[in-house]
Parts: sequence; structure tokens; C-alpha cells
Amino acid sequence: MFHSGMNRTARFARKGETKASPRETKAPRRNLFSRSKQELVELLDAEFSFNVRARAVIAGGGIARCVTCGQVGGAAELDCGHYITRAIHKTRWLRVNTGPQCAKCNRFMNGMPHVFRAYLVEKHGEARIKALEESARDTGWRDSPEGLIAQIEELRKENRALRKEMKCLSN
Repeated sequence: MFHSGMNRTARFARKGETKASPRETKAPRRNLFSRSKQELVELLDAEFSFNVRARAVIAGGGIARCVTCGQVGGAAELDCGHYITRAIHKTRWLRVNTGPQCAKCNRFMNGMPHVFRAYLVEKHGEARIKALEESARDTGWRDSPEGLIAQIEELRKENRALRKEMKCLSN
């Protein structure tokens, strides 16, 4: 029986067994080509999000500002906010559609699109943002697993360099 003085291994162990360490139970890393399309989208989202936040932190000399409220934070404290929702895959991974946002603005205030648009217009110009909005209306675009894999590999390579640069900033 379990009592408060028992350690975790003893608590979960059956007669004669010990709990396996996480290292022993971890599945081997899978090849990108063996992953489902949804898994590829999730991987691409993670790589793209880091890329956007890291670029903002490097440009800011170690910190970045939320594009909608101005709150300051590092790459780990900020989200990758999207002006046009991520549901539109055609614009989901375009840098012109994204910027660093605090969790409050991005998650709880729906991204504050009116303020986000003003930021993007200031940064990229009205014509480019109108073209972005127009391309979001076109529904003829589809992801292919090969295209997603190519984007993941490109971003991973770019993110390795960004991680080194961020490490230099923190030292």
C-alpha cells in the first residue's frame, strides 16, 4: 500500500517491478516523411512561431514588444500573433501576416486585429496589407505534405542560426 513516506518509484511499482525512466520509454524521433499532414502542420507552426519571435527579440537587442499593447518580453513570453487568422492556411505562414504578441492580446483579446493592422501598415505599407487581405479571400490554395516538409526543413536551418544569435545576446 501507498503511504506518504514512499518514493515515486515504490508507489507505482508492482511486485518486483520498478517504474521505467522517461529516457527508456521515449519513442524514437520519427522521420518527417512518416508523419501525418496534421503533425506536419503542427511542426511547421512551432518552427514558424519560434522564428517570428526570435527575429523580433534579436532585432530588439534581447527583448521584443507586443505589437498591439507594447508589453515587453523575451521569445518565451510572447506568442506569434496573426493578423489574418491561422485558419486561412494561405496566409498562415507568411511573415507579413505575423508579429510578436503577448498572450493577453493574442489569446484573450482575439489578436486585436484593428491595432495589429495599423502596426502592419506602418511596417509594410498599405498596398502590401491590402494584397495580403485579398490573397486571404482566395480559397484555391492547398497544402501538400512535400511543401510542408520543405518549409519545416528551411525553418529548422534558419532557427539553428537564430538560436546561436540569441545565445550570444544572453551572454
